[in-house]
Amino acid sequence: MNLATMRTQFKAHTSGLADQMADPDIDGYMNLIYMWVIPTEVDGSLTESLWERAIAINQFLETVPAGMVALNHNKHWIHAANTLSSPQRLYVSYDYMSFTFRWPDYRDTTKTGKPDEICIFNNAVIYNRPSDYAYLVVSQCRAGPGVLTSAGIGDDIHALATISGASWIYLQEKEDSVGAAREGGLYDIYKNLMLTRSQSRYQPRRPARSF
Repeated sequence: MNLATMRTQFKAHTSGLADQMADPDIDGYMNLIYMWVIPTEVDGSLTESLWERAIAINQFLETVPAGMVALNHNKHWIHAANTLSSPQRLYVSYDYMSFTFRWPDYRDTTKTGKPDEICIFNNAVIYNRPSDYAYLVVSQCRAGPGVLTSAGIGDDIHALATISGASWIYLQEKEDSVGAAREGGLYDIYKNLMLTRSQSRYQPRRPARSF
């Protein structure tokens, strides 16, 4: 469903209250649902992503990019210099104080090397030493998509979930309780369809306990 059709559907779902809204304002409501709400509520391949980046020489900190819902625990690795082979797991810490006590010189660019530990804190990834090379670092993460483009959303169920969710928020702001209830119910239907599909992938059984 292309973006122009989604805007038309949004106006239809809001019972005419949004007929005079400008396109960028409509897009704001739909992007809110599309980028931030649906990825947090629907798991599976929809939100699984890889954050691949080459860290610069002397770099010890990087900001987590917008649109990333969550960095998965203990799923971060670094490759050897000049090659994609020899991946090495990065030890992960979430306690900045403990990290600082273990690595008091993590900002000192005279003590560079290959990082082997990161601290995820305050929307940033902190390396335990400044990099001595532009290493490739990869994180498995849950990430939302970017803003909607003119192409819209190819999956109609995903598109309808976005439209009904955006309409639900808009109608609540307009205090149209009947319309909000209708759109909230529609959003739940489409969201549940997406949840069913995302969880239909085969999941192996956990290993049996040894006792």
